[in-house]
Amino acid sequence: METHRGYQEEGPPGATVPGEWRTAHETRVAPPVVQPYVERTYLTAQDKLFGSQTLDARRAKLIRETYLLLSVAVASAMLGGWIAGGRGDASWPIVEFFWSGLGLMVTMFCLWFIPMIAFNVARNNPRLGVPALAFDGFMSGMILGPLVFVGLLYSGGDNASGTNLVHAALIITAAVFGAVTFYIHSSGQYFQAPRGLLFGTFVALTVGAMMSWFHILTGVFTTILAIGIGIFGTVTLIYSTSEILNDPDYDTPAYGALCLFASLFNIFQSVLYLLLGSSRD
Repeated sequence: METHRGYQEEGPPGATVPGEWRTAHETRVAPPVVQPYVERTYLTAQDKLFGSQTLDARRAKLIRETYLLLSVAVASAMLGGWIAGGRGDASWPIVEFFWSGLGLMVTMFCLWFIPMIAFNVARNNPRLGVPALAFDGFMSGMILGPLVFVGLLYSGGDNASGTNLVHAALIITAAVFGAVTFYIHSSGQYFQAPRGLLFGTFVALTVGAMMSWFHILTGVFTTILAIGIGIFGTVTLIYSTSEILNDPDYDTPAYGALCLFASLFNIFQSVLYLLLGSSRD
């Protein structure tokens, strides 16, 4: 910085503003502080599904821990779904409540605000990230209770001779989740979205064929529908994984697990809705 005539570097006596020194003849103004520019890479949808990313050791560990924590949300959701809709007549009071006007308002509140609160907790207080993740999963399962109840009703409850739609939806969702989780843990520091897509698609095809073979799914259309949803679920998880890996704010496993759980929740809900629709046709 240039020093003006007759001034010492620390400024004239009586100067009150460090950045601005005045005399009768001239004024010295300190230049503004320029923040360093941080370049961020924004991936297109094609990059997220067919691109590759090299991860540093920290981020590779983060994504593996994220998928481990995701199992906490999945287990909590299964518990909530069983309590709210999987216990037969014992679940009817909960189902009846969620079908009421007040229950619909509670459902909308939970779907909108609980994930938002959980995201904020996981981002601002990582120690509470796991409890927030478990609570979000449990409430999501409770919300799905009426759908689970109807699915079991159309399946004939525990009747082994009929297609259990809830079990079918659980198997498809679990297969997709297991396939992508296995790929994440085996990929190391080099994430390749196409390999994850191919592996998940292969697992969806294999599981769908086995479910048809063992009569868990009946009918060609239902089997094709289940396999298609499994492949779509794989695409959704790989897309979400690429997105959070490229997110500069992704620094806690619980935050990433919440993002991925939203995808799994939509997969299970879509599978069960479509299987119910096909069973009524």
